[in-house]
Amino acid sequence: MHVQPNLLLFSFLYFVLSAFFSTVYAASFFNWVKESTWHPVAAIGVGTATSSDLGKSTTFPIQNPTTDEFYNYSAYDASKTATLFNGFIGTEVALFSDWLLETGLDYNQTSPFLARGEFSQGADAQSADTYTYHYSIVTKQALIEGKLLYTFKQYFHPYVLFGLGAAFNKAYNYATSVPPFLTFTRMYSDNNTTSFSYAAGVGIDTDISDHLRLGIGYRFTNLGKAELGNATINTTTVSGTLSQNHLYANEGLIQLTVII
Repeated sequence: MHVQPNLLLFSFLYFVLSAFFSTVYAASFFNWVKESTWHPVAAIGVGTATSSDLGKSTTFPIQNPTTDEFYNYSAYDASKTATLFNGFIGTEVALFSDWLLETGLDYNQTSPFLARGEFSQGADAQSADTYTYHYSIVTKQALIEGKLLYTFKQYFHPYVLFGLGAAFNKAYNYATSVPPFLTFTRMYSDNNTTSFSYAAGVGIDTDISDHLRLGIGYRFTNLGKAELGNATINTTTVSGTLSQNHLYANEGLIQLTVII
Protein backbone atom coordinates (compact mmCIF):
# COMPACT_ATOMS: atom_id res chain seq x y z
CA MET A 1 0.00 0.00 0.00
CA HIS A 2 1.44 3.38 -1.04
CA VAL A 3 1.01 6.28 1.40
CA GLN A 4 1.23 9.82 0.02
CA PRO A 5 4.08 11.90 1.52
CA ASN A 6 1.74 14.89 2.01
CA LEU A 7 -0.54 12.76 4.16
CA LEU A 8 2.39 11.65 6.31
CA LEU A 9 3.57 15.26 6.68
CA PHE A 10 0.10 16.47 7.59
CA SER A 11 -0.32 13.71 10.19
CA PHE A 12 3.08 14.50 11.72
CA LEU A 13 2.33 18.25 11.91
CA TYR A 14 -1.10 17.58 13.42
CA PHE A 15 0.46 15.38 16.10
CA VAL A 16 3.16 17.93 16.95
CA LEU A 17 0.74 20.88 17.08
CA SER A 18 -1.80 18.93 19.16
CA ALA A 19 0.88 17.96 21.66
CA PHE A 20 2.17 21.56 21.79
CA PHE A 21 -1.21 23.20 22.39
CA SER A 22 -2.22 20.51 24.88
CA THR A 23 0.94 21.25 26.84
CA VAL A 24 0.39 25.01 26.64
CA TYR A 25 -3.25 24.77 27.76
CA ALA A 26 -2.35 22.35 30.54
CA ALA A 27 0.40 24.67 31.76
CA SER A 28 -1.98 27.65 31.62
CA PHE A 29 -4.62 25.73 33.58
CA PHE A 30 -2.19 24.69 36.32
CA ASN A 31 -0.85 28.24 36.53
CA TRP A 32 -4.41 29.54 36.90
CA VAL A 33 -5.09 26.99 39.65
CA LYS A 34 -1.87 27.98 41.41
CA GLU A 35 -2.37 31.73 41.17
CA SER A 36 -6.12 31.89 41.86
CA THR A 37 -7.49 32.63 45.31
CA TRP A 38 -9.50 29.68 46.59
CA HIS A 39 -11.90 30.33 49.48
CA PRO A 40 -13.10 27.51 51.76
CA VAL A 41 -16.89 27.13 51.64
CA ALA A 42 -19.34 25.27 53.88
CA ALA A 43 -23.12 25.06 53.63
CA ILE A 44 -26.07 23.47 55.40
CA GLY A 45 -29.57 23.13 54.05
CA VAL A 46 -33.02 21.72 54.60
CA GLY A 47 -35.86 21.04 52.21
CA THR A 48 -38.11 18.37 50.76
CA ALA A 49 -37.65 15.41 48.44
CA THR A 50 -40.73 14.28 46.52
CA SER A 51 -41.06 11.06 44.53
CA SER A 52 -43.89 9.23 42.78
CA ASP A 53 -41.44 6.45 41.97
CA LEU A 54 -41.61 4.41 45.17
CA GLY A 55 -41.77 0.71 44.48
CA LYS A 56 -42.23 -1.22 41.25
CA SER A 57 -45.09 -3.49 40.23
CA THR A 58 -43.88 -7.11 40.21
CA THR A 59 -45.32 -10.57 39.58
CA PHE A 60 -44.03 -13.88 40.91
CA PRO A 61 -45.78 -16.60 38.87
CA ILE A 62 -46.63 -20.15 39.91
CA GLN A 63 -43.64 -22.49 39.46
CA ASN A 64 -45.22 -25.73 40.72
CA PRO A 65 -49.00 -25.97 40.08
CA THR A 66 -49.36 -28.57 42.82
CA THR A 67 -47.86 -26.56 45.71
CA ASP A 68 -47.29 -22.95 44.57
CA GLU A 69 -49.33 -19.76 44.51
CA PHE A 70 -48.89 -16.62 42.43
CA TYR A 71 -48.08 -13.19 43.90
CA ASN A 72 -48.91 -10.01 42.00
CA TYR A 73 -47.68 -6.67 43.48
CA SER A 74 -49.07 -3.33 42.25
CA ALA A 75 -47.20 -0.30 43.62
CA TYR A 76 -49.14 2.90 44.25
CA ASP A 77 -47.87 5.80 42.14
CA ALA A 78 -48.99 8.56 44.52
CA SER A 79 -46.30 11.14 45.31
CA LYS A 80 -44.58 10.88 48.68
CA THR A 81 -42.57 13.67 50.33
CA ALA A 82 -39.71 13.29 52.80
CA THR A 83 -37.64 15.86 54.66
CA LEU A 84 -34.24 16.51 53.08
CA PHE A 85 -31.07 17.39 55.02
CA ASN A 86 -28.04 18.75 53.16
CA GLY A 87 -24.41 19.56 53.89
CA PHE A 88 -21.62 20.80 51.62
CA ILE A 89 -17.91 21.46 52.09
CA GLY A 90 -15.54 22.68 49.40
CA THR A 91 -13.87 25.70 47.82
CA GLU A 92 -14.87 28.69 45.70
CA VAL A 93 -12.86 30.56 43.08
CA ALA A 94 -13.55 33.52 40.78
CA LEU A 95 -13.48 32.43 37.13
CA PHE A 96 -14.09 35.83 35.54
CA SER A 97 -15.34 39.17 36.78
CA ASP A 98 -18.95 37.99 37.22
CA TRP A 99 -18.57 34.20 37.51
CA LEU A 100 -17.81 31.97 40.49
CA LEU A 101 -17.16 28.24 40.70
CA GLU A 102 -17.78 26.10 43.79
CA THR A 103 -16.53 22.52 43.93
CA GLY A 104 -16.60 20.04 46.76
CA LEU A 105 -18.36 17.19 48.50
CA ASP A 106 -22.16 17.33 48.88
CA TYR A 107 -24.09 15.08 51.29
CA ASN A 108 -27.87 14.56 51.34
CA GLN A 109 -30.10 12.42 53.53
CA THR A 110 -33.89 12.01 53.61
CA SER A 111 -36.32 11.05 56.29
CA PRO A 112 -38.08 7.74 55.47
CA PHE A 113 -40.17 7.44 52.32
CA LEU A 114 -43.14 5.06 52.60
CA ALA A 115 -43.59 2.72 49.63
CA ARG A 116 -47.13 1.30 49.48
CA GLY A 117 -49.25 -0.88 47.24
CA GLU A 118 -51.62 -3.81 46.87
CA PHE A 119 -50.89 -7.44 46.16
CA SER A 120 -52.95 -10.52 45.39
CA GLN A 121 -52.01 -14.11 46.09
CA GLY A 122 -53.65 -17.43 45.41
CA ALA A 123 -53.56 -20.72 43.52
CA ASP A 124 -55.62 -19.17 40.69
CA ALA A 125 -57.47 -15.96 39.85
CA GLN A 126 -60.77 -17.25 41.27
CA SER A 127 -59.34 -18.03 44.71
CA ALA A 128 -56.95 -15.06 44.98
CA ASP A 129 -57.19 -12.60 47.86
CA THR A 130 -56.02 -8.98 47.79
CA TYR A 131 -54.14 -7.19 50.59
CA THR A 132 -52.04 -4.09 51.10
CA TYR A 133 -48.32 -3.86 51.82
CA HIS A 134 -45.84 -1.16 52.74
CA TYR A 135 -42.17 -0.65 53.58
CA SER A 136 -39.84 2.27 54.26
CA ILE A 137 -36.88 3.61 52.24
CA VAL A 138 -34.17 5.91 53.63
CA THR A 139 -31.64 7.38 51.21
CA LYS A 140 -28.17 8.81 51.79
CA GLN A 141 -26.28 10.44 48.93
CA ALA A 142 -22.65 11.58 48.59
CA LEU A 143 -21.73 13.59 45.48
CA ILE A 144 -18.71 15.36 44.03
CA GLU A 145 -20.45 18.56 43.01
CA GLY A 146 -19.73 21.56 40.83
CA LYS A 147 -21.76 24.77 41.13
CA LEU A 148 -21.42 27.64 38.64
CA LEU A 149 -22.69 31.01 39.88
CA TYR A 150 -23.24 34.29 38.02
CA THR A 151 -23.12 37.59 39.93
CA PHE A 152 -26.09 39.86 39.13
CA LYS A 153 -26.42 43.35 40.61
CA GLN A 154 -23.60 42.52 43.06
CA TYR A 155 -25.80 40.59 45.50
CA PHE A 156 -27.63 37.92 43.51
CA HIS A 157 -26.07 34.70 42.23
CA PRO A 158 -28.23 32.51 39.97
CA TYR A 159 -26.55 29.15 39.53
CA VAL A 160 -26.55 25.74 37.92
CA LEU A 161 -25.06 22.64 39.53
CA PHE A 162 -24.26 19.05 38.71
CA GLY A 163 -23.01 16.24 40.90
CA LEU A 164 -21.89 12.62 40.50
CA GLY A 165 -21.43 10.04 43.23
CA ALA A 166 -23.18 7.25 45.09
CA ALA A 167 -26.45 6.63 46.93
CA PHE A 168 -26.76 4.39 49.97
CA ASN A 169 -30.36 3.23 50.31
CA LYS A 170 -32.01 1.14 53.02
CA ALA A 171 -35.35 -0.64 52.42
CA TYR A 172 -36.82 -1.99 55.65
CA ASN A 173 -39.87 -2.73 57.83
CA TYR A 174 -41.90 -4.63 55.23
CA ALA A 175 -45.44 -5.34 56.52
CA THR A 176 -48.80 -6.44 55.11
CA SER A 177 -52.49 -6.51 56.04
CA VAL A 178 -52.56 -10.30 55.74
CA PRO A 179 -54.00 -12.07 58.82
CA PRO A 180 -51.26 -13.78 60.88
CA PHE A 181 -52.70 -17.28 60.38
CA LEU A 182 -52.14 -17.17 56.59
CA THR A 183 -48.60 -18.54 56.54
CA PHE A 184 -48.15 -18.76 52.75
CA THR A 185 -47.58 -14.98 52.37
CA ARG A 186 -44.17 -13.78 51.15
CA MET A 187 -42.27 -11.68 53.71
CA TYR A 188 -39.09 -9.67 53.04
CA SER A 189 -36.07 -8.83 55.16
CA ASP A 190 -34.35 -5.45 55.43
CA ASN A 191 -31.62 -4.64 52.91
CA ASN A 192 -28.99 -1.99 52.08
CA THR A 193 -27.88 -1.13 48.55
CA THR A 194 -25.16 1.10 47.11
CA SER A 195 -25.40 2.41 43.55
CA PHE A 196 -24.39 5.19 41.15
CA SER A 197 -26.20 8.49 41.73
CA TYR A 198 -26.35 11.96 40.21
CA ALA A 199 -28.10 15.30 40.67
CA ALA A 200 -28.65 18.39 38.52
CA GLY A 201 -30.23 21.65 39.59
CA VAL A 202 -30.75 25.39 39.38
CA GLY A 203 -31.31 28.10 41.96
CA ILE A 204 -30.27 31.49 43.27
CA ASP A 205 -28.09 32.57 46.21
CA THR A 206 -28.27 36.04 47.76
CA ASP A 207 -25.52 37.80 49.75
CA ILE A 208 -26.66 38.68 53.27
CA SER A 209 -23.15 39.70 54.38
CA ASP A 210 -19.57 39.53 53.08
CA HIS A 211 -19.29 35.90 54.21
CA LEU A 212 -22.86 34.61 54.18
CA ARG A 213 -25.33 33.68 51.43
CA LEU A 214 -28.88 32.43 51.66
CA GLY A 215 -30.22 30.50 48.71
CA ILE A 216 -33.10 28.47 47.34
CA GLY A 217 -32.83 25.82 44.68
CA TYR A 218 -34.36 22.90 42.82
CA ARG A 219 -32.67 19.57 42.09
CA PHE A 220 -33.58 16.50 40.10
CA THR A 221 -31.79 13.41 41.35
CA ASN A 222 -31.43 9.72 40.61
CA LEU A 223 -31.03 7.97 43.96
CA GLY A 224 -30.23 4.62 42.41
CA LYS A 225 -31.43 1.20 43.46
CA ALA A 226 -33.81 0.42 46.32
CA GLU A 227 -34.35 -3.25 47.13
CA LEU A 228 -35.75 -5.35 49.95
CA GLY A 229 -33.84 -8.40 51.17
CA ASN A 230 -34.52 -12.12 50.92
CA ALA A 231 -38.11 -13.36 50.67
CA THR A 232 -39.42 -16.10 52.97
CA ILE A 233 -42.66 -18.05 53.15
CA ASN A 234 -43.27 -19.52 56.60
CA THR A 235 -39.49 -19.26 57.37
CA THR A 236 -38.52 -20.94 54.07
CA THR A 237 -36.39 -18.77 51.75
CA VAL A 238 -37.76 -18.35 48.22
CA SER A 239 -36.37 -16.56 45.18
CA GLY A 240 -37.20 -13.01 44.13
CA THR A 241 -37.67 -9.74 45.99
CA LEU A 242 -39.26 -6.29 45.58
CA SER A 243 -36.75 -4.08 43.81
CA GLN A 244 -36.41 -1.02 41.61
CA ASN A 245 -33.27 0.01 39.73
CA HIS A 246 -33.89 3.78 39.80
CA LEU A 247 -35.49 5.91 42.49
CA TYR A 248 -36.01 9.43 41.10
CA ALA A 249 -36.86 12.47 43.22
CA ASN A 250 -37.52 16.20 42.86
CA GLU A 251 -35.91 18.24 45.63
CA GLY A 252 -36.45 21.77 46.90
CA LEU A 253 -33.75 23.15 49.17
CA ILE A 254 -33.07 26.23 51.31
CA GLN A 255 -29.34 26.55 51.95
CA LEU A 256 -27.10 28.79 54.07
CA THR A 257 -23.54 29.14 52.74
CA VAL A 258 -20.48 30.42 54.62
CA ILE A 259 -17.51 31.72 52.59
CA ILE A 260 -14.28 31.98 54.59
